[in-house]
Amino acid sequence: MKGSGKSPAMGRRQGVQPNRIREAFSAVVLFFRWLFPPLQEWKAVWPAFLLAALSAFLLRLTYHPFHLSPLIFVALVPLFWCLRICRNPVLAFWAGMVFGMINGYHILGWMTSVSRFNAFVYLGLLPACALWGVHRALVLGVMAWMVRRVDAWIALPLGGLIFAGMEYFQSVGAFAFPVGFVAHGFGGWTSFAVGTSLFGTGLLTLVAVMVNLGVMESIAAFQKNFGKWEALSRLAISILLAGLVWYYGSGQANRIAAELEEHGVDVRVALVQTGIDQAIKFESYTSPDDARRFALQNQMFASLLEQISTIERGSVDLIVTPESSLTHDFVDVEPHFQRQTIGYVPFEDLKELANDIEAPIVVGGIDYLFRNEDGEFTELLAEGVEMGTGMLRPGYRVFGGLWVIRPGQQGISYTADYRKMQLMPFGETVPYFDVIPGFRENLVQIGNFDRGAPGPPIGVPLPAHVDDEEKVVRMGPSICFEDLFPWIHRHHVREGANLFVNTTNDGWFDGSNAAELHMSGARWRVFETGVPMVRATNTGKTVIIDALGRVTEILPKEEPGILEATVRIIPDPARTLFVRIGDWFGFLAFWISVLVCFAVWRGERRVPRVGAAP
Repeated sequence: MKGSGKSPAMGRRQGVQPNRIREAFSAVVLFFRWLFPPLQEWKAVWPAFLLAALSAFLLRLTYHPFHLSPLIFVALVPLFWCLRICRNPVLAFWAGMVFGMINGYHILGWMTSVSRFNAFVYLGLLPACALWGVHRALVLGVMAWMVRRVDAWIALPLGGLIFAGMEYFQSVGAFAFPVGFVAHGFGGWTSFAVGTSLFGTGLLTLVAVMVNLGVMESIAAFQKNFGKWEALSRLAISILLAGLVWYYGSGQANRIAAELEEHGVDVRVALVQTGIDQAIKFESYTSPDDARRFALQNQMFASLLEQISTIERGSVDLIVTPESSLTHDFVDVEPHFQRQTIGYVPFEDLKELANDIEAPIVVGGIDYLFRNEDGEFTELLAEGVEMGTGMLRPGYRVFGGLWVIRPGQQGISYTADYRKMQLMPFGETVPYFDVIPGFRENLVQIGNFDRGAPGPPIGVPLPAHVDDEEKVVRMGPSICFEDLFPWIHRHHVREGANLFVNTTNDGWFDGSNAAELHMSGARWRVFETGVPMVRATNTGKTVIIDALGRVTEILPKEEPGILEATVRIIPDPARTLFVRIGDWFGFLAFWISVLVCFAVWRGERRVPRVGAAP
């Protein structure tokens, strides 16, 4: 067969085949045109962005310190009204972005207070708020796409599941930060908050979203004079569901109160608030001047000993100090090394105090694991140093640790009783970005900590005066923002913990509302489990949270002092359903939302849609 004499391969080389690079570029252009609709479409829906901002401010009023929890049932109505205004899901996405970024700034704005230690934090605030906004934007965009494709009876609970599922997604992974949820707006309403002991915060988010959607739909139905009774019926069912959660939470709260009355044991605690300026504390482990660093460490340790020594002998059962109360280098190594460097052994001084006061002392510091010459891990510094160079062998590990110094303790335990399991992103670790050379050390300027492994609670026997039979405090420890993570506290309670002990240093964020938000978030671990919590902090909030999630005792913020009080524990607390099954509600809410959306999308591709639901 005669032809041009050119082979197919030659034709492709000469451009007969479409240019794939040009196709990819065109696809990107089309995507951005879809993501950013024409200006006239934005002008048509501008009220939606004001309504989204209004919802963000209303939601803020339900959080600490306002705790206007009843407002949670209408706070999202302006946001969901955007679903009526923005028929284009992309515009609903951007309205959700406005809501989410304002909400994110309310929760994360304290980050700017760290700029005195690292000016680059301002560069991180905008991406952090944007990531926060994307979560909520996706929720509103998906809801706007879904609401006109399914029956209203399905749309109402589905909207709640989408919201609850996205909050669950936000609480897992390397960037997890489980605060600022819709459910947290119930923090001032104990009967609802204790309802999280059933299925976690996802259930409260579902209830709040369904009621808000029901209110929005009912207002729209009366405004348009269409489907009023159906809308009111859906609202009534949502309110009934909220009432059932309230009823369960009230019953659970009454059961806990009765159990405390009948079987409760009072534990006398002393929570030390050192009140050390964070700039001094930061310099005590970062100063390149060894003499200056040692002087600050000695000064802070002497101040800590002086504070603890004011506690009367036999007056307390447990003493808790703040996070990183010891900033010395290698505080967990052999005594003769410590005497050579700082002149004394901090743990030995603390043991003498524990013996004098007759109470165990919880302290925090850095816990090391070294590599010996065989490549195995060891607690001994002598085995982790190369004889020729005097340097540590590569591969050593660093943990945030807690030690319990007990009265009458024989010797010193250099292995921490607890190692921090959940690390603060861009504070103690750099997830994903640590592959960039120098990013961690030079740009964000942080350490690179290792994660500890789950372990049993820390047992501390109570003295005989408490009861005829021996009682034991089984502490479920957490360090800093670990008290925001349900999975850590579920593990502790499953293992038998009857008291949560949190050590925190929010001195980084002085001048902001970080300490208040942090303490408010910690209360939810008590709501979920029915186990009380004590928190010792450097500058506040040092508090006692009882088994019903109420703050019963508190020290003034930024003032040094010791909070001596009693916390009532149940020696063997009953495990709530949430403790037994975990956060399956949030997990299922996320995947049910994904599967339903996928099914609707597949159905649309197979069968052309004739009309939309009203």
